[in-house]
Amino acid sequence: MNSSSIGICIIIVVTRQLFSALDTEVQPRLLALLVDLCTDTKLSAVSSRVHKQLGEDESAVPEQKTVRQQLALTCLQQTCERLRDAAEPPDEQLQTRFSVDTLVQCVRSSDSPQTHQLALIVLGMAATMLPEMVLHNIMAIFTFMGSSMLRQDNEYSFRVIEKTVESVIPALVQASGLVAAGGEVVVPVLRVFVDAVRDVPRHRRLPLFAHLLRTVGEQSHLWACLVMLSDQLATRGDVKDKMAEDTVTVTGDRSASLLVEFAISLCSEFSLDVQLVSCSRLLEHTETLMGQRHEVGDAPRKGRGARAGAAPAVAADPALFDLDAHTDKQFYKYCHTAVSLIAQLLASEAFVAQSAALDAAGAAAAQAQHQLLLERSVRLITACTRLCQTQLRGRPDALRHVRAILHRLYALLDKINSLLPAAMFLSVVSGLLGSRLTVVRRRAMELLASRLQLQADYFSEADSDALLLLTGELVTAAQAGAENDAEEEEEGGSALNRQTALFALKLLSRLLAARHPAHFVPVLRVVCDLAGDASLPPPLFASCLLCLAELCASLRAHAIGRLPATAAALLAALEDEERRSHELVLVSAVTLAQKLVESLAHFISPYLPALLRHVCRLSAERAGGASSPLQHRLRQTRHHLATAVPLNAVLAELQPLFLRCVPTARADGAAGGERACG
Repeated sequence: MNSSSIGICIIIVVTRQLFSALDTEVQPRLLALLVDLCTDTKLSAVSSRVHKQLGEDESAVPEQKTVRQQLALTCLQQTCERLRDAAEPPDEQLQTRFSVDTLVQCVRSSDSPQTHQLALIVLGMAATMLPEMVLHNIMAIFTFMGSSMLRQDNEYSFRVIEKTVESVIPALVQASGLVAAGGEVVVPVLRVFVDAVRDVPRHRRLPLFAHLLRTVGEQSHLWACLVMLSDQLATRGDVKDKMAEDTVTVTGDRSASLLVEFAISLCSEFSLDVQLVSCSRLLEHTETLMGQRHEVGDAPRKGRGARAGAAPAVAADPALFDLDAHTDKQFYKYCHTAVSLIAQLLASEAFVAQSAALDAAGAAAAQAQHQLLLERSVRLITACTRLCQTQLRGRPDALRHVRAILHRLYALLDKINSLLPAAMFLSVVSGLLGSRLTVVRRRAMELLASRLQLQADYFSEADSDALLLLTGELVTAAQAGAENDAEEEEEGGSALNRQTALFALKLLSRLLAARHPAHFVPVLRVVCDLAGDASLPPPLFASCLLCLAELCASLRAHAIGRLPATAAALLAALEDEERRSHELVLVSAVTLAQKLVESLAHFISPYLPALLRHVCRLSAERAGGASSPLQHRLRQTRHHLATAVPLNAVLAELQPLFLRCVPTARADGAAGGERACG
């Protein structure tokens, strides 16, 4: 170091030593001078005077400017440390004279990594003392960090970034609540880091982002990070015309699949509760965007500025996801990517291992979050289904994309369902049945029915009590009137819910009624009352008949008390020509007849004449046609009438039936012959 550098060092060292001895009124001015010395202008002026006094050529030592700048920043760092250790709030004079803009200018104008690191350390200290002043320059600081320091692969730079995040972010979050125009500061900072994620060395991505999210609050902001990562995958990957299963793992960009792995690894750094909350909020955000994208009366948007003159979206945050900056294709791909990312996260080994390791308290918390995640999935499915049926009918490309999203949503629903153990699954279904939304209640019953139908061995004897409790809620749903509900999502939702409830009751009775007859006899009474309602629409009436069939087959002798009402419903279905004209009602009625003959053969004598007549008539009408479920049921019914019902009861009724049918057949044949001769 030559004499000029020694002179600058002397000035800085003397200044640093004198700072603590100066009066508090003089300290702010000296601190402002140190800040000014960090800029090229002040350093050049000081250097010129020193060089003139020492008779040196300043142009011969250009690197000295960087050295002096670093020395000034070092002096400023130690001075700020002394102020911070004093634990006294900064006075107004210090706030006025401390120029954060000058430090930001120092960061942006220098090419030296060491200068950048020192300046960021000083800014971190300034954020703890003067958060409101740093708040206004936050984006300049982190934009520089994203464009420069994040690309450096050395431990010291990484630690400097960590320390800057630790010191700056909490102070700025606090300051943003104090400054009226401060706004949300975390989302723009996250955007800077996510935009630079592809340039961050791979082995430093996970610790850097995990540290960043822990600092800003993973419970509140992990989902926002997932939104931005999904946006990256959708817009910066290899955009294809085909919306396929590999939308997330974009084949044209090798780093895209790595980003998916990174996002899943990032989520696994946090608790299961945080991950489930983030997935729910991501689905909620996607549903909000889907609704805003297809507002009633909106024209299809092609990109930024396409909605000039349209009302702005009420809940859109452009810093998080700018709808107007995305084409329709990019938007649909984002939604598909977000849903796929959640599905891959739930299927990951880390997530499954965390789920399996939950204790009782953790399982209780996870149960509520699983219920919320299921509800969010069902609501998004409903929104996409409605779009396919209404606004997107004349837009084949958009319709194809939304159907692909629906496919992924149903796969996601299955993954959520498969993660739940039996006890938690039943608790979640019970919670969903209490939802105000018709579609959510119906989807809960569909999930239960699917599990009962396809995986009956999934439930053990220990789950019987929880399953029996669900029968009360299902009976309530089956009895619900068809009146319009303000919360219903679609027309006819109540009738469809009643059908679904009856189907679930049918499957539950198949599983439990034989072992718990006392619990299902009241259910049989309710279903008989429902079947006696002549105003029921044919599909709902058919569901009642099928439920009665299963209840009678399972309860057997316990169903004798309701046999008259059951037989009345059956005969009403077989004798009413309007109802009989519906194939579904006819098949359901024959199924009920078959079950009655199988399970209560010794008690159906009062109804045997009418039953034989209808079975014979239907068998004759359907003879010779192609094999069908109705013909199969009729064959089974005839077989059990011949083998299970007491022979004397059958023979006693066959002769009157034969005598009644033969004249009718002869009359019909004669009339047909006359018509033929004529």
